[in-house]
Amino acid sequence: MKESRGRPVINDTPILKYTQVFEDEDGGKQIWIYDKTINPFGPLSVEMKYPKEYKSFEDEQKELPKTKRKYCTKKGKWVGYSRAKVLGLI
Repeated sequence: MKESRGRPVINDTPILKYTQVFEDEDGGKQIWIYDKTINPFGPLSVEMKYPKEYKSFEDEQKELPKTKRKYCTKKGKWVGYSRAKVLGLI
């Protein structure tokens, strides 16, 4: 007869494959997939799921009047309407 005395056996095998799900306040979701046998330093992939009412930056800018929009210069800097007009972007 075997008696179970003393400290229980500790399972020391590390978890190598797992998934983490992060949910944002606005309803968006990020799914991070890890596999430590392939990449021991970070996730293999990250999947982004946006809420149904999500609008991209371009869509938001199209809804605004021209004087409230932001315009991108050749150097990648965002400027307002009056500066964009001076630079000849409009």
